[in-house]
Amino acid sequence: MLFAFLLCIFFVLFVVGLCGLLVCKTNLLKALIFLELMLVGINGMFILFSLLHDDLVGQIAAFFILSVAAAESGIGLGLVISFFRINGTISLQNRFNLKH
Repeated sequence: MLFAFLLCIFFVLFVVGLCGLLVCKTNLLKALIFLELMLVGINGMFILFSLLHDDLVGQIAAFFILSVAAAESGIGLGLVISFFRINGTISLQNRFNLKH
């Protein structure tokens, strides 16, 4: 019962992140937040299935995904700052004007 409940929660987190990423076409910061939400859902599923099968591989994979997600957040925020300095906004409406 608890497994199914947690699986549904992690799946909903992933789907909300995916739908938000597909719908969000105006703000770069929102897109990064939705991408992180997807990664949290996937990590939860890895840990949940690892506990279900009594295997440590899923937890190790979740640890590596979290470390890559942390690096991705740092690089993504650096890109957002650069994008803001060039354009004066983080709106993705003028994303094709990056050729300076």
